[in-house]
Parts: sequence; structure tokens; C-alpha cells
Amino acid sequence: MIVEQFPKSVLEKLSSVSDDVSAEEIDAYAKRLEAEGKIHKLLKVLSIWEKQQDQERALRRQFANALKWALFVQIACINLAFIGIALGWLEVDEWVAKTFIIAVFGEVAAMTFTVVRYLFPDNHSSLLEMIKDL
Repeated sequence: MIVEQFPKSVLEKLSSVSDDVSAEEIDAYAKRLEAEGKIHKLLKVLSIWEKQQDQERALRRQFANALKWALFVQIACINLAFIGIALGWLEVDEWVAKTFIIAVFGEVAAMTFTVVRYLFPDNHSSLLEMIKDL
């Protein structure tokens, strides 16, 4: 047995601590260590995921603010152009004005759709799959 290879002083300390340990107790201890390892992995994954989400939110916020200002400037320009056409400051054919105004509002709608679709994706399912694998 491996226990017989220990020095006599170690064997005396072992015997003074407790009686013989059963296989069930060793199994229970091994299961507890395994569970603690899984908990540690889960906490590490959640910590990393939280940092990643914070960074992504900050990046999305910057991108959304830039797009918001771009949309604001674009809508202000189209309104100025519309007012300029209405007051006679700008002389353009009617079809050009209509096409220009419709195209700009279509672009604003497309940019809004892009913001909603790609700045707010549903990526929580990948985290849940990773947690299941732990």
C-alpha cells in the first residue's frame, strides 16, 4: 500500500486526526471538489462575460451617438432644403426635390433599422450554451 511508504511521523499524524476514511467519504469529497471547480469556472465565465458586455455596451453607445448625430444633421439638411425649395431659395425640378426628400427619409429609415438590428443583437443564447457545457 502507498500509505506504508509514508514516514512514521506522518502516519502518526494521520492516525491522530481521524479514523480510517471510507471510500464513500472519499467519493463525496471528490464530488465536492468537482462541484467547487465547476462553480469556479462558472464564476470566471460570468465575470469575463460581464466585462465583455460592458465593453460592447460602451462601444454601442459611442456608435449609436455618432449615428444619432449623423441622422440629426441629415434631417436638418433635408428640412433646410425643403424650406429652401418652398421659399424659392433653391430652384430644382419637382421630380428632383421629391426624389431627394424620399431618398433621404428612406436612408434615415434604413439607418434606424440597422441600428436596431445590429446594435442590439440577441447573443445571450451562446452564453447559456457555454454554461450548459460546464
